[in-house]
Amino acid sequence: MKTGILATGMALMATFALPAQAEKIEGNGTVITKEIRVDDYSGVSMGGLHHGGDSFSFTDLFKARTYISPTFNYKQGNESTLRITTDENILPHLEVKVKEGVLGIYAEEGETLLPTKFIVDGMSQKLEAVRISGGGTFYLKSALKGEDLKMRISGGGDLYMNQPVDVTNCQIRVSGGGDMKGNQISCNQLTIDVSGGGDVQLGGKAQEGELRVSGGGDVHAYDMQVEELTFRISGGGSAQVHALQKLEGHVSGGGDLYYKGNPNTETSTSGGGDVHKVND
Repeated sequence: MKTGILATGMALMATFALPAQAEKIEGNGTVITKEIRVDDYSGVSMGGLHHGGDSFSFTDLFKARTYISPTFNYKQGNESTLRITTDENILPHLEVKVKEGVLGIYAEEGETLLPTKFIVDGMSQKLEAVRISGGGTFYLKSALKGEDLKMRISGGGDLYMNQPVDVTNCQIRVSGGGDMKGNQISCNQLTIDVSGGGDVQLGGKAQEGELRVSGGGDVHAYDMQVEELTFRISGGGSAQVHALQKLEGHVSGGGDLYYKGNPNTETSTSGGGDVHKVND
């Protein structure tokens, strides 16, 4: 297996396909675990990866049921570790290397890998970004502290941050059926952007918040207390929020905002949008 030095991030994928002539390698069901030596990383990027020569671009490779989407279990700690658990006949066909500061785990050129299991356990000193596209599940397995945390989920990915998260700036973007859950988030600035059927469930507290919901997205955040919150909801989007001091924004196109708390409000509606006060 080829390994490289990790700088700022990590690209992870469980199946990787070239055109139809690619050789298909199916996992034999004998699952083993291998430790991979890496330097510290600050980001995790999960999803399918199309490998064409020296170019790398994210694609959706999890449309068939035979594909196993990857799982990443992350802990913050004092050292950097990486462990891959998959079929013994799949591991020799994985390449692990760095390209432009991103650690990639992908198939050797000309091969399509179909593992029966693909789990990665990782640890690093800080985590600043998580990106999931085209399937995959990320679990935070320890408390997390830091300055900036950017989370982006699309194409059916799942992100579970159900451990204490204490950061200065927290950004969440969910689209395309992605799901994000975090029940113990504490931050100064919170930004949420949900669209295309994305779903976000939050609990915790923030000083300032900015919320955008569109295209059937949903935000469930009655348990996320925000001192000052601005919002824009459209296209059938729906949000449940808890504002303490200030609530300001606009709802249009059949969207709905439900809020708890007793903030000063400056809200407007159009095109069938509604704002609803909910008793605490």
